Amino acid sequence: MLIKVAFVGQSFSQKRQSYLLNELSKYFLVYALVPNWSEKLKYLGVPKQVLINEKEVKFNVIWHKVLFVDKPLIQFYPTVIFSLYKIKPKIVVLNLYHSLMGILVGIFCKVTRTPFIVISALNPTIKYKKFERFMLRILYLIPDFVVVLTNGMKIKLIEELKVNEDKIFIIPESGYNVKESIKENDNNYVIILYTGRHVYEKGLFYLIFAFKKLIDKGYKAKLILCGEGIITDALRKFSTKLGLNELIEFRGYVEEEELQKHFEMSDVIVYPSIKIKNWEEQFGYSVLEGMSNGLATIVTDCGSLPELVGNAGIIVPQRNVERLEEAMEYLIRNKEKLNEYKKLSIERAKEFSLKNVSKKWKNLIEVALKIRK
Repeated sequence: MLIKVAFVGQSFSQKRQSYLLNELSKYFLVYALVPNWSEKLKYLGVPKQVLINEKEVKFNVIWHKVLFVDKPLIQFYPTVIFSLYKIKPKIVVLNLYHSLMGILVGIFCKVTRTPFIVISALNPTIKYKKFERFMLRILYLIPDFVVVLTNGMKIKLIEELKVNEDKIFIIPESGYNVKESIKENDNNYVIILYTGRHVYEKGLFYLIFAFKKLIDKGYKAKLILCGEGIITDALRKFSTKLGLNELIEFRGYVEEEELQKHFEMSDVIVYPSIKIKNWEEQFGYSVLEGMSNGLATIVTDCGSLPELVGNAGIIVPQRNVERLEEAMEYLIRNKEKLNEYKKLSIERAKEFSLKNVSKKWKNLIEVALKIRK
Protein backbone atom coordinates (compact mmCIF):
# COMPACT_ATOMS: atom_id res chain seq x y z
CA MET A 1 0.00 0.00 0.00
CA LEU A 2 1.36 3.39 -1.04
CA ILE A 3 2.22 5.94 1.65
CA LYS A 4 0.08 9.09 1.70
CA VAL A 5 1.99 12.36 1.23
CA ALA A 6 0.13 15.70 1.26
CA PHE A 7 1.52 18.76 -0.55
CA VAL A 8 -0.03 22.07 0.52
CA GLY A 9 0.26 25.39 -1.31
CA GLN A 10 -1.07 27.32 -4.27
CA SER A 11 2.18 27.01 -6.24
CA PHE A 12 1.54 23.28 -6.68
CA SER A 13 -1.22 24.21 -9.12
CA GLN A 14 1.41 25.58 -11.50
CA LYS A 15 2.54 23.27 -14.26
CA ARG A 16 6.20 23.07 -13.25
CA GLN A 17 5.36 22.02 -9.69
CA SER A 18 2.56 19.70 -10.73
CA TYR A 19 4.87 17.73 -13.03
CA LEU A 20 7.12 17.06 -10.04
CA LEU A 21 4.16 15.82 -7.98
CA ASN A 22 3.22 13.51 -10.81
CA GLU A 23 6.71 12.00 -10.76
CA LEU A 24 6.45 11.46 -7.02
CA SER A 25 3.09 9.75 -7.46
CA LYS A 26 5.04 6.81 -8.89
CA TYR A 27 6.33 6.14 -5.37
CA PHE A 28 3.68 7.62 -3.03
CA LEU A 29 -0.03 8.33 -2.87
CA VAL A 30 0.25 12.06 -3.49
CA TYR A 31 -2.44 14.53 -2.42
CA ALA A 32 -2.23 18.15 -3.55
CA LEU A 33 -4.17 20.71 -1.50
CA VAL A 34 -4.33 23.79 -3.71
CA PRO A 35 -6.73 26.61 -4.56
CA ASN A 36 -9.09 26.00 -7.45
CA TRP A 37 -7.22 26.20 -10.78
CA SER A 38 -10.26 26.98 -12.96
CA GLU A 39 -9.77 29.14 -16.05
CA LYS A 40 -11.23 32.13 -14.18
CA LEU A 41 -8.48 32.02 -11.58
CA LYS A 42 -5.47 34.27 -12.00
CA TYR A 43 -2.86 34.59 -9.31
CA LEU A 44 -1.38 38.02 -8.90
CA GLY A 45 1.71 38.24 -11.08
CA VAL A 46 1.36 34.68 -12.42
CA PRO A 47 0.53 34.41 -16.14
CA LYS A 48 -2.47 32.21 -16.77
CA GLN A 49 -0.54 29.93 -19.11
CA VAL A 50 1.66 28.59 -16.28
CA LEU A 51 -1.37 27.25 -14.40
CA ILE A 52 -2.76 23.79 -14.86
CA ASN A 53 -5.71 23.63 -17.21
CA GLU A 54 -8.28 21.49 -15.43
CA LYS A 55 -9.39 19.93 -18.74
CA GLU A 56 -5.85 18.78 -19.50
CA VAL A 57 -5.04 17.21 -16.13
CA LYS A 58 -4.37 13.51 -16.56
CA PHE A 59 -2.12 13.01 -13.59
CA ASN A 60 -2.08 10.37 -10.88
CA VAL A 61 -2.08 13.09 -8.24
CA ILE A 62 -5.26 13.37 -6.16
CA TRP A 63 -6.20 17.05 -6.39
CA HIS A 64 -8.06 18.78 -3.59
CA LYS A 65 -9.41 22.07 -4.89
CA VAL A 66 -10.24 23.57 -1.55
CA LEU A 67 -10.83 27.19 -2.51
CA PHE A 68 -13.08 28.79 -5.10
CA VAL A 69 -12.46 32.16 -6.70
CA ASP A 70 -15.36 33.93 -5.01
CA LYS A 71 -14.18 33.13 -1.48
CA PRO A 72 -11.53 34.93 0.60
CA LEU A 73 -8.14 33.27 1.04
CA ILE A 74 -8.62 32.94 4.80
CA GLN A 75 -11.26 30.28 4.13
CA PHE A 76 -8.48 28.22 2.55
CA TYR A 77 -6.81 27.71 5.95
CA PRO A 78 -9.48 25.79 7.91
CA THR A 79 -10.38 23.81 4.79
CA VAL A 80 -6.77 22.66 4.47
CA ILE A 81 -6.66 21.54 8.12
CA PHE A 82 -9.96 19.68 7.71
CA SER A 83 -8.68 18.01 4.52
CA LEU A 84 -5.48 16.93 6.26
CA TYR A 85 -7.54 15.48 9.08
CA LYS A 86 -9.59 13.47 6.58
CA ILE A 87 -6.63 12.32 4.48
CA LYS A 88 -4.42 11.39 7.45
CA PRO A 89 -1.14 11.62 5.49
CA LYS A 90 2.09 10.09 6.73
CA ILE A 91 4.01 13.20 5.58
CA VAL A 92 2.98 16.83 5.06
CA VAL A 93 4.93 19.14 2.73
CA LEU A 94 4.12 22.85 2.82
CA ASN A 95 5.30 25.37 0.25
CA LEU A 96 5.83 29.05 1.09
CA TYR A 97 6.55 28.88 4.80
CA HIS A 98 6.59 32.02 7.09
CA SER A 99 2.82 32.52 7.18
CA LEU A 100 -0.31 31.82 9.20
CA MET A 101 -0.75 28.74 7.02
CA GLY A 102 2.70 27.49 8.04
CA ILE A 103 1.94 27.91 11.73
CA LEU A 104 -1.46 26.20 11.50
CA VAL A 105 -0.20 23.26 9.46
CA GLY A 106 2.86 22.98 11.72
CA ILE A 107 0.70 22.83 14.84
CA PHE A 108 -1.52 20.20 13.19
CA CYS A 109 1.54 18.08 12.41
CA LYS A 110 2.90 18.42 15.95
CA VAL A 111 -0.44 17.41 17.49
CA THR A 112 -0.88 14.45 15.13
CA ARG A 113 2.83 13.51 15.22
CA THR A 114 3.04 13.79 11.44
CA PRO A 115 6.48 14.52 9.94
CA PHE A 116 6.45 18.09 8.61
CA ILE A 117 8.58 19.33 5.71
CA VAL A 118 8.56 22.97 4.63
CA ILE A 119 9.85 24.55 1.43
CA SER A 120 11.34 27.81 2.60
CA ALA A 121 10.58 31.03 0.74
CA LEU A 122 13.27 32.83 2.69
CA ASN A 123 14.92 35.67 0.77
CA PRO A 124 18.65 35.52 1.57
CA THR A 125 19.10 39.25 0.91
CA ILE A 126 16.70 40.53 3.57
CA LYS A 127 18.24 41.96 6.72
CA TYR A 128 15.95 40.95 9.57
CA LYS A 129 15.38 43.07 12.63
CA LYS A 130 16.00 41.49 16.02
CA PHE A 131 12.35 40.76 16.71
CA GLU A 132 11.80 39.30 13.21
CA ARG A 133 14.88 37.14 13.62
CA PHE A 134 13.68 35.94 17.02
CA MET A 135 10.23 35.00 15.68
CA LEU A 136 11.68 33.21 12.64
CA ARG A 137 14.02 31.20 14.84
CA ILE A 138 11.03 29.98 16.84
CA LEU A 139 9.09 29.30 13.64
CA TYR A 140 11.87 27.13 12.26
CA LEU A 141 11.78 24.93 15.34
CA ILE A 142 8.43 23.54 14.14
CA PRO A 143 9.33 21.67 10.90
CA ASP A 144 11.27 18.43 10.96
CA PHE A 145 13.01 19.28 7.68
CA VAL A 146 13.48 22.41 5.58
CA VAL A 147 13.95 22.43 1.82
CA VAL A 148 15.73 25.33 0.12
CA LEU A 149 16.52 25.94 -3.54
CA THR A 150 20.12 27.07 -3.20
CA ASN A 151 23.15 26.95 -0.96
CA GLY A 152 22.77 30.70 -0.36
CA MET A 153 19.41 30.10 1.30
CA LYS A 154 20.91 27.29 3.38
CA ILE A 155 23.69 29.55 4.66
CA LYS A 156 21.11 32.21 5.61
CA LEU A 157 19.11 29.68 7.65
CA ILE A 158 22.18 28.40 9.47
CA GLU A 159 23.99 31.66 10.17
CA GLU A 160 21.14 34.06 10.84
CA LEU A 161 18.29 31.86 12.05
CA LYS A 162 20.41 29.13 13.70
CA VAL A 163 18.55 26.32 11.96
CA ASN A 164 20.13 22.91 12.48
CA GLU A 165 22.16 22.13 9.37
CA ASP A 166 21.19 18.44 9.52
CA LYS A 167 17.56 19.21 8.78
CA ILE A 168 18.20 21.44 5.75
CA PHE A 169 18.07 19.86 2.29
CA ILE A 170 18.93 21.65 -0.97
CA ILE A 171 16.43 20.54 -3.61
CA PRO A 172 16.05 22.81 -6.64
CA GLU A 173 12.85 23.22 -8.59
CA SER A 174 12.39 21.38 -11.83
CA GLY A 175 9.62 20.68 -14.31
CA TYR A 176 11.63 21.15 -17.48
CA ASN A 177 12.18 18.52 -20.14
CA VAL A 178 15.84 18.50 -21.14
CA LYS A 179 16.63 18.12 -24.82
CA GLU A 180 18.88 15.30 -25.95
CA SER A 181 20.83 17.35 -28.49
CA ILE A 182 21.52 20.93 -29.54
CA LYS A 183 20.90 22.90 -32.72
CA GLU A 184 24.39 23.84 -33.84
CA ASN A 185 25.03 27.32 -35.20
CA ASP A 186 27.29 27.40 -38.25
CA ASN A 187 26.67 30.94 -39.50
CA ASN A 188 27.54 34.49 -38.46
CA TYR A 189 24.05 35.35 -37.22
CA VAL A 190 23.04 34.81 -33.59
CA ILE A 191 19.65 35.18 -31.89
CA ILE A 192 19.81 36.25 -28.24
CA LEU A 193 16.79 35.62 -26.00
CA TYR A 194 15.54 37.01 -22.70
CA THR A 195 12.33 35.68 -21.18
CA GLY A 196 10.87 36.94 -17.92
CA ARG A 197 9.49 39.99 -16.16
CA HIS A 198 10.30 43.47 -17.40
CA VAL A 199 11.34 45.15 -14.17
CA TYR A 200 14.36 47.28 -13.34
CA GLU A 201 16.17 44.59 -11.33
CA LYS A 202 16.36 42.29 -14.37
CA GLY A 203 18.99 44.59 -15.85
CA LEU A 204 17.34 44.96 -19.25
CA PHE A 205 18.53 48.52 -19.86
CA TYR A 206 22.11 47.27 -19.48
CA LEU A 207 21.35 44.42 -21.89
CA ILE A 208 19.96 46.73 -24.57
CA PHE A 209 22.90 49.11 -24.23
CA ALA A 210 25.36 46.20 -24.47
CA PHE A 211 23.50 44.90 -27.52
CA LYS A 212 23.82 48.35 -29.11
CA LYS A 213 27.61 48.20 -28.65
CA LEU A 214 27.62 44.74 -30.22
CA ILE A 215 25.75 45.96 -33.30
CA ASP A 216 27.95 49.02 -33.60
CA LYS A 217 30.94 46.69 -33.97
CA GLY A 218 29.32 45.21 -37.05
CA TYR A 219 28.10 41.90 -35.66
CA LYS A 220 24.86 40.38 -36.95
CA ALA A 221 22.43 39.52 -34.19
CA LYS A 222 18.84 39.84 -33.04
CA LEU A 223 17.60 40.34 -29.48
CA ILE A 224 14.18 38.91 -28.51
CA LEU A 225 12.55 40.05 -25.28
CA CYS A 226 9.66 37.88 -24.11
CA GLY A 227 7.51 38.99 -21.19
CA GLU A 228 6.08 42.28 -20.00
CA GLY A 229 6.26 44.58 -16.99
CA ILE A 230 6.23 48.09 -15.66
CA ILE A 231 9.28 49.14 -17.69
CA THR A 232 8.28 47.63 -21.05
CA ASP A 233 7.29 50.99 -22.56
CA ALA A 234 10.51 52.58 -21.29
CA LEU A 235 12.53 49.75 -22.84
CA ARG A 236 10.78 50.27 -26.18
CA LYS A 237 11.57 54.00 -26.11
CA PHE A 238 15.17 53.28 -25.14
CA SER A 239 15.53 50.85 -28.04
CA THR A 240 14.05 53.39 -30.44
CA LYS A 241 16.42 56.08 -29.18
CA LEU A 242 19.37 53.77 -29.87
CA GLY A 243 18.09 52.95 -33.36
CA LEU A 244 17.47 49.27 -32.63
CA ASN A 245 13.83 48.94 -33.68
CA GLU A 246 14.63 46.47 -36.45
CA LEU A 247 16.94 44.37 -34.30
CA ILE A 248 15.01 44.02 -31.03
CA GLU A 249 11.67 42.22 -30.88
CA PHE A 250 9.29 42.77 -27.96
CA ARG A 251 7.11 39.67 -27.92
CA GLY A 252 5.10 40.31 -24.73
CA TYR A 253 3.72 37.36 -22.78
CA VAL A 254 3.73 34.34 -25.05
CA GLU A 255 1.92 31.06 -24.72
CA GLU A 256 3.95 27.96 -23.90
CA GLU A 257 3.87 26.62 -27.46
CA GLU A 258 5.08 29.92 -28.93
CA LEU A 259 7.74 30.29 -26.24
CA GLN A 260 9.07 26.87 -27.21
CA LYS A 261 9.47 28.10 -30.78
CA HIS A 262 11.57 31.00 -29.50
CA PHE A 263 13.83 28.59 -27.63
CA GLU A 264 14.23 26.50 -30.78
CA MET A 265 15.22 29.46 -32.96
CA SER A 266 17.52 31.13 -30.42
CA ASP A 267 21.20 30.51 -29.65
CA VAL A 268 21.79 32.31 -26.36
CA ILE A 269 19.73 32.89 -23.22
CA VAL A 270 20.87 36.01 -21.36
CA TYR A 271 19.88 37.07 -17.85
CA PRO A 272 21.54 40.33 -16.74
CA SER A 273 19.92 40.67 -13.30
CA ILE A 274 21.17 43.25 -10.78
CA LYS A 275 20.93 43.27 -7.00
CA ILE A 276 18.71 45.90 -5.40
CA LYS A 277 17.64 46.46 -1.81
CA ASN A 278 16.19 43.26 -0.33
CA TRP A 279 16.25 41.42 -3.68
CA GLU A 280 18.51 39.36 -5.84
CA GLU A 281 17.92 36.28 -7.97
CA GLN A 282 16.88 33.36 -5.77
CA PHE A 283 17.02 30.72 -8.49
CA GLY A 284 16.60 31.63 -12.18
CA TYR A 285 13.80 29.50 -13.62
CA SER A 286 13.93 31.08 -17.08
CA VAL A 287 17.67 30.48 -17.26
CA LEU A 288 17.20 26.80 -16.46
CA GLU A 289 14.47 26.56 -19.10
CA GLY A 290 16.84 28.05 -21.68
CA MET A 291 19.60 25.65 -20.66
CA SER A 292 17.17 22.73 -20.89
CA ASN A 293 16.53 23.74 -24.49
CA GLY A 294 20.21 23.78 -25.35
CA LEU A 295 20.91 27.52 -25.37
CA ALA A 296 24.30 28.93 -24.45
CA THR A 297 24.03 30.96 -21.25
CA ILE A 298 25.16 34.42 -20.19
CA VAL A 299 24.20 35.59 -16.69
CA THR A 300 25.39 38.14 -14.15
CA ASP A 301 26.83 37.27 -10.75
CA CYS A 302 23.51 38.12 -9.11
CA GLY A 303 22.23 35.91 -6.30
CA SER A 304 22.02 32.23 -7.16
CA LEU A 305 22.63 32.58 -10.91
CA PRO A 306 26.31 31.53 -10.69
CA GLU A 307 25.32 28.54 -8.54
CA LEU A 308 22.67 27.54 -11.08
CA VAL A 309 24.84 27.91 -14.17
CA GLY A 310 28.09 26.58 -12.71
CA ASN A 311 30.74 26.14 -15.42
CA ALA A 312 28.14 25.72 -18.15
CA GLY A 313 27.84 29.41 -19.01
CA ILE A 314 29.51 32.80 -18.98
CA ILE A 315 29.14 34.84 -15.79
CA VAL A 316 29.72 38.60 -15.94
CA PRO A 317 29.66 41.33 -13.28
CA GLN A 318 26.38 43.13 -12.64
CA ARG A 319 25.79 46.51 -14.32
CA ASN A 320 28.90 46.02 -16.47
CA VAL A 321 27.86 46.83 -20.03
CA GLU A 322 31.33 46.24 -21.48
CA ARG A 323 31.68 42.73 -20.03
CA LEU A 324 28.15 41.83 -21.10
CA GLU A 325 28.87 42.97 -24.65
CA GLU A 326 32.18 41.08 -24.65
CA ALA A 327 30.42 37.86 -23.61
CA MET A 328 27.92 38.14 -26.48
CA GLU A 329 30.70 39.05 -28.90
CA TYR A 330 32.80 36.08 -27.76
CA LEU A 331 30.01 33.62 -28.59
CA ILE A 332 29.34 35.21 -31.97
CA ARG A 333 33.02 35.18 -32.98
CA ASN A 334 33.66 31.64 -31.72
CA LYS A 335 31.10 29.24 -33.16
CA GLU A 336 32.89 26.25 -31.68
CA LYS A 337 32.66 27.80 -28.21
CA LEU A 338 29.02 28.77 -28.80
CA ASN A 339 28.13 25.18 -29.65
CA GLU A 340 30.28 23.88 -26.78
CA TYR A 341 28.40 26.08 -24.30
CA LYS A 342 25.11 24.82 -25.74
CA LYS A 343 26.17 21.25 -24.99
CA LEU A 344 27.34 22.25 -21.52
CA SER A 345 23.94 23.83 -20.86
CA ILE A 346 22.15 20.58 -21.59
CA GLU A 347 24.51 18.57 -19.41
CA ARG A 348 24.09 21.04 -16.54
CA ALA A 349 20.30 21.11 -16.96
CA LYS A 350 20.15 17.33 -16.59
CA GLU A 351 21.13 17.77 -12.95
CA PHE A 352 17.81 19.64 -12.50
CA SER A 353 15.71 17.17 -14.49
CA LEU A 354 12.40 15.91 -13.14
CA LYS A 355 13.94 12.49 -12.66
CA ASN A 356 16.86 13.72 -10.55
CA VAL A 357 14.84 16.23 -8.51
CA SER A 358 12.09 13.69 -7.80
CA LYS A 359 14.75 11.24 -6.57
CA LYS A 360 15.97 13.85 -4.08
CA TRP A 361 12.41 14.37 -2.87
CA LYS A 362 11.87 10.62 -2.62
CA ASN A 363 15.00 10.26 -0.49
CA LEU A 364 13.94 13.11 1.82
CA ILE A 365 10.44 11.69 2.30
CA GLU A 366 11.91 8.30 3.14
CA VAL A 367 14.20 9.94 5.71
CA ALA A 368 11.23 11.81 7.20
CA LEU A 369 9.21 8.61 7.51
CA LYS A 370 11.85 7.12 9.80
CA ILE A 371 11.65 9.87 12.42
CA ARG A 372 8.24 8.77 13.69
CA LYS A 373 8.96 5.05 13.79
